[in-house]
Amino acid sequence: MKTSETPVRRPLSILLGGIALVGLAAGYCLGRAGGGGGGGHASSSHGYSSSHGSYSGQGDNGLMVMVLIFVIVAMLVYVAVQNLQLKTELNDKFIAVRNLTAELEKRDPLWDLQTMTSRVNEVFFKVQAAWTERNQDLARDCMSDPLYYRHKAQTDQMLATKTRNVLENIQLAEILVYSVSDYQDDARDTFAAQLTGSMIDYTVKQAHGYVTVGDRVNAEAFTEVWFFVRRNNQWLLNAIAPLATAEIISHGRSYSENQTNCGEESQTEQIKNEVNNGTVESPIW
Repeated sequence: MKTSETPVRRPLSILLGGIALVGLAAGYCLGRAGGGGGGGHASSSHGYSSSHGSYSGQGDNGLMVMVLIFVIVAMLVYVAVQNLQLKTELNDKFIAVRNLTAELEKRDPLWDLQTMTSRVNEVFFKVQAAWTERNQDLARDCMSDPLYYRHKAQTDQMLATKTRNVLENIQLAEILVYSVSDYQDDARDTFAAQLTGSMIDYTVKQAHGYVTVGDRVNAEAFTEVWFFVRRNNQWLLNAIAPLATAEIISHGRSYSENQTNCGEESQTEQIKNEVNNGTVESPIW
């Protein structure tokens, strides 16, 4: 199961790309300034004109560097603001979840937040083991039917091609439940959690044992969103968003039909309907 990039990986990629462009542009500007100086040495009869050209080139170079520094600072500020906004939103949503589940668990113990978090932890490690062993039956009691058959098709394909996606040194640093939807019909109950951690993730060809994708040594950080549904009074993993984007997090909410009777859609159903309507791009696999 390929791990995802962290939410800030994309802005950081933009930032690193910008820094690379800065280096190239700065080198180009310095080359131009040096060229101006070289022109001054080409002919002593035009020394004043060439010297003036070199001075002008250095002035342009200084202005260009200042502009590029401004761009880098702007990118850094953008990344910092995006991270702060996401952390603030997640914190607000977690507080709402904590308050709502404290009320819900009084009549339904399955909504106990600590129990839910423990279940996520259990499911996470079982699903990773089933993926590495290419045996989805190891996590059959943790997944909904659609996800089970989807994963089984993928790992069966690995068996057929004699490849193996190895997940090692798995560290689950944080589980944050940020969205719950409670309905009078328990079969519609859902919740979503953001999972952060790291793992070594690589794919090997069984015949020779060489790595075709990934890294045997260095762990990769991941931040994912896992969606759970209620089946027979048990929480089952129903979908995974391999990149916890601000757009996905923004769909999270704390809602109870038993308290409001407003009959809104569940959080997972809402996302699926918006995907079908073309409102948002599908984040789930």
